[in-house]
Amino acid sequence: MTRRLLLGRAGTGKTHACLDLVSQNRGTSLLLVPTYSQAEHLRHLLLDRLPGLQERAVETFETLAERATGHRLRDLVGPAVKDRVAARVLKDFFPDAAGQAGFRAEFLAAVKEIKEQGLSPSEALAKAEAHFTVKSRGRLLFRAYARYDEALPGPDHEDLLIRARDALTETYDLFCVDGFHDFTPVQHEIVRRLAARAGETVVTLPLDPQDPRHPIFATAARTREAFADYDDETLRENRRSTGALAALEQRLFTAPRGDLAKGEVEILACPSEEDEADRLARRVARSGRRFSDFLIVRRSFDGCHAVYRAAFRRYGIPLRFFGTEPLGRTPAARAIAIWLRTLCGAVDPASLLPLLRSPYFFARPEPEEVDRTAEQLRVNGVADVPFAPDREGSLGDLLRRRFGLRDALILDPDGSRDLAVAARVLAAVQHEADAVADLPLAEAAQQVLRRLPELRGAPPDRRHACVYAVDATEARQWERPVVCVAGLTSDAFPRQHRQDLFLRDEDRREFREQQDLAMPLRARREDEERYLFYVALTRARERLVLSYPAFDEQGTPRAPSPYLEEMRAQFAGLEPRRFPLAAQQVPVGDALVREDLLPIVADGLGRAEIHDEVALAASLYDLYAVPRAELAWPRRLTLARARPIEALPRDPARRLSASGINDYLRCPYLFLMRRVLRVQAAREPGLDPMLRGGIVHKALERVALDPRDPAAIFDDVFSERTRGLALGLEGEAQRRWMRRVVVRAGAELRRQPVEHVEKEFHVPVGDVELFGYVDRIDRYEAGQLVRDYKTGASVQLEGNIQLDAYLLALDEPAGAVFERLKKGDAAGFVVDGLEDAVRGNVEIVTPAQLEERRTRTRGTIATVAAAIRAGKLAVRPRDPESCTRTKCDGYDLCRVVRARWLAKPSGEPK
Repeated sequence: MTRRLLLGRAGTGKTHACLDLVSQNRGTSLLLVPTYSQAEHLRHLLLDRLPGLQERAVETFETLAERATGHRLRDLVGPAVKDRVAARVLKDFFPDAAGQAGFRAEFLAAVKEIKEQGLSPSEALAKAEAHFTVKSRGRLLFRAYARYDEALPGPDHEDLLIRARDALTETYDLFCVDGFHDFTPVQHEIVRRLAARAGETVVTLPLDPQDPRHPIFATAARTREAFADYDDETLRENRRSTGALAALEQRLFTAPRGDLAKGEVEILACPSEEDEADRLARRVARSGRRFSDFLIVRRSFDGCHAVYRAAFRRYGIPLRFFGTEPLGRTPAARAIAIWLRTLCGAVDPASLLPLLRSPYFFARPEPEEVDRTAEQLRVNGVADVPFAPDREGSLGDLLRRRFGLRDALILDPDGSRDLAVAARVLAAVQHEADAVADLPLAEAAQQVLRRLPELRGAPPDRRHACVYAVDATEARQWERPVVCVAGLTSDAFPRQHRQDLFLRDEDRREFREQQDLAMPLRARREDEERYLFYVALTRARERLVLSYPAFDEQGTPRAPSPYLEEMRAQFAGLEPRRFPLAAQQVPVGDALVREDLLPIVADGLGRAEIHDEVALAASLYDLYAVPRAELAWPRRLTLARARPIEALPRDPARRLSASGINDYLRCPYLFLMRRVLRVQAAREPGLDPMLRGGIVHKALERVALDPRDPAAIFDDVFSERTRGLALGLEGEAQRRWMRRVVVRAGAELRRQPVEHVEKEFHVPVGDVELFGYVDRIDRYEAGQLVRDYKTGASVQLEGNIQLDAYLLALDEPAGAVFERLKKGDAAGFVVDGLEDAVRGNVEIVTPAQLEERRTRTRGTIATVAAAIRAGKLAVRPRDPESCTRTKCDGYDLCRVVRARWLAKPSGEPK
């Protein structure tokens, strides 16, 4: 009977040694690892070596206990029941704090730590009563724990391990334990009992015996003492990496030297979390390596799955997450949440539209009926919902009747990953509903609604030729040529840990010394965080990329992780590569296609107020909307209009307006938003800019045709356009300056030789029809002069093609200017002799130069049309900084998200 403790630092091959032993063993084998995803990963590695695992197995403590006790994991007391029991118990023992946010979670965490000691509730309570005073919080905690355990209707996961400890009877020829640096008392006893019956036992620990007090190995050093009777075997050679990466593994968190070459390591300071994911995906796409050569590691991907999935999908890169994902943000979960609120009697009527359009919700009306009742829902409230919430049956029964995949399968008969996610969501919520079947319907709905954000599931993904993404806690057995460790901000990695609400560390130390109850210390978690960082960066064989978002969504700088300073202290000249906010854009070569944007638009519309002209589906109606669009886009503007998907033009360049061409030249994405999808910003309350411009334009049009006083004409137009609108003091001030503008411009207009107002034109340019309206055309002896009204304070002339495009609509062009009504001047170009006809400093041109402009404009139109037809719709603004100064119609959706820093331009890195 052999018992070995296999010691070694990262890269020395401890996991490979275990896999070699399992592969060579001809009898029964058991390889024990911490998590399900690690077990799955090692099974894949073993399958590459063996035709079939047969009696050889890779298990976790939970799956081993399930097999030993006969209890199925899914039948154990779940979080929903534990949460309810804890709520009742805490009201008796901690009535003042029971309702505080997080208190219940802290209590359940403390219960888990007590159970992991392996004592019965009476034994644990006896130790607490012998140590703590009568009214101390420590004694109350153990009394509450005893009551809680008594009230549980069955065993939970911790109980299962305790039962397995006493029920294990299996023997193995080979027993290996890999991936742990510490064990709970129950886990340690299970390992002991299995080792007592195994022919050969191997336990690995990440420890260098020559440096046992190294801070990141403090816990492992304590664990080694627990296995003092095992024979030591030390692996010293780093088989994974060489050069600077191998030296870094030895030096991290030691005295800084600063002499390592930085060629194999780089640090990226990205403008935002979305940009960080995009840059990593772009790096993979352009590397020329196999996808499976890359590993992405974060402290935790929670809240970031959709960001990374969308970024990698953008470049056609398959991305596989190991571990579980939150289910509460999926389309199915959102629909269920709305439905649960209706059962609780608290729901915003406008929010019912996504539920009614969800393909997972049964017994809903036809889409036409939903559209007809949209306005009624907002005005009259829940009573007019076109379905009556059921009140008969348990919550689980109602859930089965109301939700399923039937309609979704009709829309997507071949199935998809989204349907698989929906199936897991429905199963998880059904399990939660069954756990509260004894509660009244409204209370049961409230309980499930509270649990919904905490539901998690593992995606059924079996790809191998892909980029892998793992949490740091799952990274232990991985290694890849290139490893990217992302999200390295000071508040994310390391995680900040606070003292326990019930037992502080000094109480735990004293309790351990006097009662031999080894409750873990919170301070130990700092060591564990350092160890997780060490694990993450030592997965790389050839290259290591470290990155972090330098700003949050509001543009506030984020501090990098202190671990990056530990890295820089070991390298000579290792400085972060900083990307300024202005660089946060998708390169021209990474074109956006229409299909990539439609779900994002649908998601934006699903979150907006529903208007009559909205034709795109709400976010829940499109199966692919939320997974693609659930990024951290700013949502300060509300989308209000869009064309139906089926009405999108097959040839978006067949008809182009002057402003549309200008949009494309300014930013192709802006063109897509405005001209192809017809998305625009929702109207602001009161006199928004579009309404103000429309009133002034219409008033000047009438002034040119009506001899009455311009002030009276303005008053008529203003009254027509603002009927029923409450202005207030600000609106009244705007009305007055608009009136002054119209009176002044009207007087000037009547002194000019006006030939046309609001002139519509259609001009063929090759196979493109150029169309639009000219506000005004004046006729002079030198020819026709275009005047385009602008009500804003400034006009961008550089790169603006509108005036040149208007020249193509004239028979005898003599110039074109923007009339800046607010300032009372003009900007543009005219032929010699017409400079006195306009106010302002305009450019003087010759007729030949005008003709040259017309020829150049025709060529530009042809170029733009060809680019649009080729799908070159990249996010490529001509002036990236303008995105921080203006609010365009695509502001909420554009991946050039610099506009979120509009209020904080000083946040630009130097």
